[in-house]
Amino acid sequence: MSRVSRQQAGKGEKSRLQAFGPQGSFVRDGTAFTPRADSLVGVLAFSNVVFNLTDLATTLAAVGRGLAGVGPLVTSMSSALGLSPIAALAITTGILVAGALVIAIVGVRSASRATRNMALCYLLVSTMVFYLISLNNIVWLVS
Repeated sequence: MSRVSRQQAGKGEKSRLQAFGPQGSFVRDGTAFTPRADSLVGVLAFSNVVFNLTDLATTLAAVGRGLAGVGPLVTSMSSALGLSPIAALAITTGILVAGALVIAIVGVRSASRATRNMALCYLLVSTMVFYLISLNNIVWLVS
C-alpha cells in the first residue's frame, strides 16, 4: 500500500499494513501471534483424522477376513448398547474424530498459551497413538 493511499485511508480505518506486528506475526485483539502454531494444530488434527479413519478401515478389513480386530472398548460398547461390533467401531471412531476436531478448534481459538500447548500436546500424543495402531493393523493384515 503506498504512502498516499495509507494517508487517504482515514483516521478511523486500519490499513492492511497495520494488521501485521513485528517479524511477520499477526496482531489479533492487540496481541501478536504467529501462524506457525495454528498450522501445526491443523496438521496434527488432519493427521489424527486420517489415522483414525485408517484404523477404522484396517479394523473393518481385519474383521472381514475373520480376524479378531476389535478391542475391548468396542466389544463392551457393542454389548452394552446392543449394537454390532462394526457399528460400535464406527461410533467410537466418530467420537474420537469429533473430539480431536473440538480440541483443535479450542486450541486455535484460545488466547491462553497454556491451553494452546495442552491442545498441541493432546493432538501430538493421540496422533502418534493412532499412527502406531494403524501401522500395527496394516502389518497384521499383510502378514
